[in-house]
Amino acid sequence: NTLFDLAAGRMRYVAFVPRVMVTTVSVELTAGPARTRVQVTYQRTALAPEFNAEVEAAGKVDAASGPEWQAAVAGALQSRRA
Repeated sequence: NTLFDLAAGRMRYVAFVPRVMVTTVSVELTAGPARTRVQVTYQRTALAPEFNAEVEAAGKVDAASGPEWQAAVAGALQSRRA
């Protein structure tokens, strides 16, 4: 966890797989009167050319993870309101 600023609605996580890849996940929340906008950005870097395909495959999984993020954020926000 390289950034956790709940008041600003910003979090950043870094994961390192030795010799394979580094992944950074940034989460930004923007509260509105009726909705909260959530932007999740993944950045992946292969540490050797032979892992480029793994990074590309992970990117496809990341691109499809919107509903999972939506449910997780909604649950977290709901628990804060309770």
